[in-house]
Amino acid sequence: MRSAPSSSGSRFRSCFGVSQLVGLGAVALLALGISACASSSGKPNPVVDAGPVDTGTVTDVRPDIKPDIRPDLPPVDLGMPLCEGTEPTDDFLDPYVIMDFNDGSGTPFMGPHSNGLVGQGGTYTTDPGYPVSDFSGNNWHLTGTVGPTDNAHFGIYWQCILPNAGGGCTLDVSRFKGISFKVKGNAGPDHQMTLSLGRAQNDTNLQNAGCGSCTLPAGSDASTDNYCVGPRVLFTVPADGSEATVTALWTDFHGGSPYDSIDPHQITGILWIFHSPAAPDGGAGNDGGVDAPVSSDAGLCSDDGGMCEAGAPEAGSDGGSASDASSGPGYNADITIDDITLVPF
Repeated sequence: MRSAPSSSGSRFRSCFGVSQLVGLGAVALLALGISACASSSGKPNPVVDAGPVDTGTVTDVRPDIKPDIRPDLPPVDLGMPLCEGTEPTDDFLDPYVIMDFNDGSGTPFMGPHSNGLVGQGGTYTTDPGYPVSDFSGNNWHLTGTVGPTDNAHFGIYWQCILPNAGGGCTLDVSRFKGISFKVKGNAGPDHQMTLSLGRAQNDTNLQNAGCGSCTLPAGSDASTDNYCVGPRVLFTVPADGSEATVTALWTDFHGGSPYDSIDPHQITGILWIFHSPAAPDGGAGNDGGVDAPVSSDAGLCSDDGGMCEAGAPEAGSDGGSASDASSGPGYNADITIDDITLVPF
């Protein structure tokens, strides 16, 4: 079994200027800062969305042309192009493919219907090489022994190349109503996993290109890992080894903090989390589900954070808490993910 991630390391910072992106390798990218990602005040501008019947007014986060799903609270414009929500596609065909792995690689938002602004991303896992990722079967095959303190997970990050900015960015998927993917394999004794989507308002300003606006309440004794968390939903992996299609609507996601649900204007990442092994007394090792993931220096996420980076992972650890891990035995996870798509209205 694997040990818990180290508590050392700083938060990953994932915003880069266009000139910095050109000609730089992954290692060089990881060393760059986020100074261009936040507004000059470091706080959101008080500009709100037009609401359920979106009219595309100049005060909107962007000129939407279809009704939005009303989030628990309206989104804000953070005053930075990378943080205002980039639509991943121009034609909104059904289905819109995030990743289908048909090219034998893990590169998202590169299909024929992508708008060309979102891409330059990929996949990451808890640690380099754990869980093991294999794309040779034209799908995403993940294997690894999940121990009680591993916080094992895997996810997708992306960057945007906009006319005046480039780097980790938020997605505006408000013209869709959810996300879908195919899954099969062994997800452990409870046959369940957690899917989490990042929401910029639930990220700190050191996460996801500096687009986050989550800060601890005055006087709080919590950490940002325990307070600034992304919405999530549980799903079942068939115990008989058959393939299932999981469809999760934005309205299905809950448990985020400080905002409970999804805001489809400001998605910052996609993450799947293996559950901790059950305790010997039968109790759930993750106390009923892993808290949504947090970005980190290594593509590492704690089991109780916001969303893993919408930006390239970096070596290190974000010091995730293992307080809800059990002492149960590990299990051999073996999961295949395929055909990740956005679900249109």
